[in-house]
Amino acid sequence: MTLRLSLVIPVYNEEQYIGACLEAVARQTGPADEVIVVDNGSTDGTRAAVEGFADRLPLTLLSESRQGAMYARDTGFEAATGEVVGRIDADTLLDPKWCANVMGYMTDNAELDAIAGSQFFYELPWKKLQARQRRAALDTFMSTEPSVTDALSGNNMAIRRTAWETAKPYLVGRPDLHEDMDLSMALKKAQATLWYAPPVFADVSARRFRSSRKELLQYGQTMMDTAVAHDDQELITALKKNKYAIGLNFAILWAIEQNYDPDKDRIVPFFLRKDKKKRVSPVTIP
Repeated sequence: MTLRLSLVIPVYNEEQYIGACLEAVARQTGPADEVIVVDNGSTDGTRAAVEGFADRLPLTLLSESRQGAMYARDTGFEAATGEVVGRIDADTLLDPKWCANVMGYMTDNAELDAIAGSQFFYELPWKKLQARQRRAALDTFMSTEPSVTDALSGNNMAIRRTAWETAKPYLVGRPDLHEDMDLSMALKKAQATLWYAPPVFADVSARRFRSSRKELLQYGQTMMDTAVAHDDQELITALKKNKYAIGLNFAILWAIEQNYDPDKDRIVPFFLRKDKKKRVSPVTIP
């Protein structure tokens, strides 16, 4: 049987990014059979931007009124008709061979339940340096064999529909948790097989680190909250052990992104910048 791929993209006020995201989807060498965009209550021009691709993609635009990436993801996954369901964010830029690579792995490896792809940040300083580093990283990613993992990232992943159905009873299903971590842990409980496959590559925005310090700290704390909700003692221990390293990594990226002017491609003190847009958190805080 030939497998079909459904690609799910939750969106909320993403008119700045969704066009480039869908353009990358439209340029796939092995196209998706179905592209489902789930609007989570956008008040800007997101819907119009999505509708502009109706003649280039097998597009379905859905609405989800409950606020939170978890709800939008669930709506998209439940509507998907493909045997394989891809999941990306509105600021994800897929490599042209993304769909083909996903389906190649899924077709050739019946035991494989879900795939986590590799990624490289864009919208960081020093574009020429970043371009060189990206080329080097891409060369490495494309020649690296898959390995077993236990973590999926919502901006670059794919899952078999059967694995989604198997994992659903194990989901905590709270909008104040990381929905991709929740799914990863549910799959772990279901004894699913997850691979990290570097050739499944995408560029992702570093805009997460434009959030306020309070929001970023909350985002980090939600990692622990999700582990606690699943009573995953192994992950809880690992997060406690590595909390300073994780915090330092977040702090460095936050400091860089807060003071980076992408239009001028240089560091500009935040209080002097005109563009102070923040990243909308996918986590719904009660």
